Amino acid sequence: MKYSFIISYRNREYHLKTIVPRIREIMAGKDFEIIVSEQADQHIFRQYNLDNVGAQIANGDIFVFHDVDYYPVDVEYWNDNWRTTPGEDSGVLPQVFLPAAKVIFVDKNMQPKPIEQVPGGYQHFRDGVDSRMGIKQGEESFFGGCLVFPRITFERVNGFCPVYKGWGPGDVDMRVRLHHYQVGYIRSKTGLFYALDHPDSGPAANDPVFIQNQSLLGRIGLNLEEGLRSKYQPPRKLVTPKLDGVDIWVESTNHDAPPPKSHIVSSFNMTEGEE
Repeated sequence: MKYSFIISYRNREYHLKTIVPRIREIMAGKDFEIIVSEQADQHIFRQYNLDNVGAQIANGDIFVFHDVDYYPVDVEYWNDNWRTTPGEDSGVLPQVFLPAAKVIFVDKNMQPKPIEQVPGGYQHFRDGVDSRMGIKQGEESFFGGCLVFPRITFERVNGFCPVYKGWGPGDVDMRVRLHHYQVGYIRSKTGLFYALDHPDSGPAANDPVFIQNQSLLGRIGLNLEEGLRSKYQPPRKLVTPKLDGVDIWVESTNHDAPPPKSHIVSSFNMTEGEE
């Protein structure tokens, strides 16, 4: 069984140099590859598009979608329940594995940050990423950081929804997408990650892109056709890996589909193709 680690990336060289050797150390003796899916433009970051691009060129049976700032401390990326899940002929898709049980936010010296320096929405992660479930109204299982998919499951659910930009609810979208396709998931009981140091990138509540993302999440049933099989696929190319330990490096650009040719734009203030 081959594991494909897919890391969405742009301008986080320190993080990438930190986690790649650690993944290789943990996976020693297993069949795996590390894929970096880089956004090679300066438009708003599109993590979920990049994850789909990486999956489309991956060779593995298991996809591990790994945030570049999640350092695995005590982690197993596998779960034997996949081997006991009914086969494809049963119509039941293999389950998804969530390896992160706890996450500790650390500084550049890999020391735990004081709790007041951790973004408020993540302070409970040190007690367990799902520790607020049943306590805080509306809290659901955490689907960020690191997700492990059997390939057949990821392809059947059409991958990640690519419509979200920047700091978006793509992980929430995936959780709902799995519910739609009746796919189960299992949380590790012991997996520990460090969240590596970087400035808080969370948007303000009145940020227009954040508001648009929330609006898109509200129409999730209409987003199911968007994903691995979207009609528009961003241009991509394979390049020589830019870091030792990376097996495949793919660059992609222009993650927004162009407007239809019949798109009519006023000639007073805009030219065709501008937003």
